[in-house]
Amino acid sequence: MSTGSETRPGVVTPLAHGEALLARSHVCVLGGGISAEDEISLASARRIADALGTRTDAEDLRGPAEVSLVVIEKDGRWRLGDRCAAPPEALGSFCADVDLFFLGLHGDAGEDGTLQGFLHTAGRAFTGSAVAGSAVAMDKVFARAVLEGAGACVAPGVAFGREEWAEERSALCSKLSHLGQRNGWVVKPRSGGSSLGTTVVREEGELESAVATALAVEPRVLVEALVEGIEVTGAVLAGETGPFALPVVEIQPRSGSFFDYEEKYSQSGAREVCPPESLGPEECARVQELSLLAHRLLRCDGYSRSDFLVPRPSTGFCEPVFLELNTLPGMTERSLLPIAASAAGLDYRSLCLRIAALALAGRDA
Repeated sequence: MSTGSETRPGVVTPLAHGEALLARSHVCVLGGGISAEDEISLASARRIADALGTRTDAEDLRGPAEVSLVVIEKDGRWRLGDRCAAPPEALGSFCADVDLFFLGLHGDAGEDGTLQGFLHTAGRAFTGSAVAGSAVAMDKVFARAVLEGAGACVAPGVAFGREEWAEERSALCSKLSHLGQRNGWVVKPRSGGSSLGTTVVREEGELESAVATALAVEPRVLVEALVEGIEVTGAVLAGETGPFALPVVEIQPRSGSFFDYEEKYSQSGAREVCPPESLGPEECARVQELSLLAHRLLRCDGYSRSDFLVPRPSTGFCEPVFLELNTLPGMTERSLLPIAASAAGLDYRSLCLRIAALALAGRDA
């Protein structure tokens, strides 16, 4: 498997340059945030900080000169130990000497371009995608449109907001009835992650309740036709000469339903299988190809993770169905990006160091 790291002898590669920068840098991991995914974010951030700051043995000399963990509180303030300040004041005080912000955030204001825009305006380096890629990928309707325009397969869907639902419910219900008449529906908030507010609906009588659940999370909803198939994810990582696809991970929910919050994060949740048990080499290669396409089209940087359904033959779909792209995928013990990286021979600490080094190298280019 190519890792995009083929270079001429004697040439200082971006990764080597980034590693040299990292050795004299202060990396601050940001976690928490104002979204409903703050607990998962904190779990990711703590594990990242621990990996960056803990050498595997006496011969492991890799890593930053200093690592800190700053928690973003629910009110948006940044906290380091007993010091707490609004973001602009934090940048000027206890984060003044930070060389790189490693973003362990998910959801609103952390993954949607808001924080990225703030850090970019302040002239500070950070991991992951920039403003445009973060914002477009966070909006499932925009992301679908970009991928569909490039020929990728998406499930038929209808998007609407809280006001439309209140004022045009009868017409929308009629449209939704036709949309899901074959297998059912998937009702989800238009942005956000961790499947919060997402419901699989098989009976039309349960549709309005599912819409209400999604609207309680955010004021915009996407309803898609339910496609029966195998859930998989394709992660992409920056390489020396461009992004490359990691091995595909198959997701097997133990409940037999879909990959919801409990299936993702509880110890009794879904099985993550890499390499997939239910896909052949050609299907895996196609998922990797589409993951790279999504990464490039949505202008992602550093790393990303795209989720797909490989449809059953009876569905009428012949291609993997794109669901969404995560610009800041989870980095917890059970997260899918580290599983894919491990299958490619990259342990968790090496993955974090690589992400940080290439972010610094890109900033210094």
